[in-house]
Formats: sequence, C-alpha cells, structure tokens
Amino acid sequence: MILTRRRSWAGRPWDETANCVWRVVGRLDPPGKGQDIIFEVLAGPAWATRNWRLHLYGDGENRSGLERWAQRLGLADRAVFEGHVADVEEIWSLNHVLVMPSRIEGLPLAVIEAMLCGRPVVATDVAGAEVVEDGVTGFLPEAPTVGCVGNALERFWARRADAVEIGAAASKRIRALRPPDPVRIFSEKIKKHIEAGRRCDPSYRIARPLRRLGETQLVK
Repeated sequence: MILTRRRSWAGRPWDETANCVWRVVGRLDPPGKGQDIIFEVLAGPAWATRNWRLHLYGDGENRSGLERWAQRLGLADRAVFEGHVADVEEIWSLNHVLVMPSRIEGLPLAVIEAMLCGRPVVATDVAGAEVVEDGVTGFLPEAPTVGCVGNALERFWARRADAVEIGAAASKRIRALRPPDPVRIFSEKIKKHIEAGRRCDPSYRIARPLRRLGETQLVK
C-alpha cells in the first residue's frame, strides 16, 4: 500500500519517558534483510537500560529461528513478531522509527511509506540512500554491519528529541520526490514500451495473464 493523499493524523506521539518503538519490516530473511544485525545491536550493553521496543512486521521460514535468537540474546520481552499487517497507517500509529538493516535491497516500499507517514528512517546504504538524507530525514549506516548500524542508532538516539522534526522533513522530502500522478506516469511508460516494440516488430505483443480462465492473453 502506498499513501497517495496527505493524512491529518499525527500517528503515535513522541514521549521521551515512554518506549521508543522501532519498526523493522520485510521478509524474515536474515541473510538479505539483516534482522540479526538489529538484534545484535540492541543486545549490546548500551541499550539494556534504555526504553525501547522492537516490532518486526513480515513473515518467513526463518521466523522460529529469529524468535529463538531473540530469546538467546535476552530480547524476547522487547522484540515482538507481528506477522503481516496490511494497514500502513495502523502500523505507523504504533511505531516511531523505521529501521532497515538490510544487506541486500532495492529501494524498499517501506521506506517510502514511513517517510510519507512522517517517520524518521534508519536504513543501510543499500536500502534508502536514494531518498534518505543522513542527519536530516533519517540516518544512514555506512554498511550493513553491527558496528555501523549501531552507530546510526546511537546518532538517532542522541537526537531523539528531534524525532518529530526529522519525520516532518522526511515527509516533505518524499512528497517532493514522488510524482504527482505515479499511476499515470507508469502507464505512459508501459505504452511507450509497447509502441517502441511495435516499431521494431509489428507482431510485438505482451503476455497478460487471465486470472479467471487461467490462460494467457496477448495485449494487442
């Protein structure tokens, strides 16, 4: 789900005396998504006395292994596995900051959604460098390692009183980058692709699946 209209709700209010709620989203796949990295960081002594909770959204075959790993690191009471939740606004009414410790990633939809909802983003250089301005709209670890992600989280924590302002800057930036009508622009690009193919080969067609018939139809 991508939010296409500005919302009036402010989401979960920031309260320095309460828990800071981190959100990690994506397939539960440590080799690619790096959930093990955030676990290792938050298991460090610096975070033992701080007020935080970690909510993980998504599912996958590695869930049971990650749950055991969280328990072994002593994080079981503060790391919550939420499974799949489709309502983006509901998610961000309950969470303060998006953390993307990915080792392998394109530009995640979750980063765009978090910024549209006015949330700071802590994302590795492979997961958000195109849209996140380090120190302005979020924080970019230099690499998907425990040390680098830990340093980025420490930088956020030192400026957590500015979380609302950072989130507002993130929302403003992503709205400036997002086309006013992305569906129309995408459709026009598809049409240009089809026209270019037909100029090269008049018989050019694009296969389109028919769900009801379970067959394939050619777009003419």
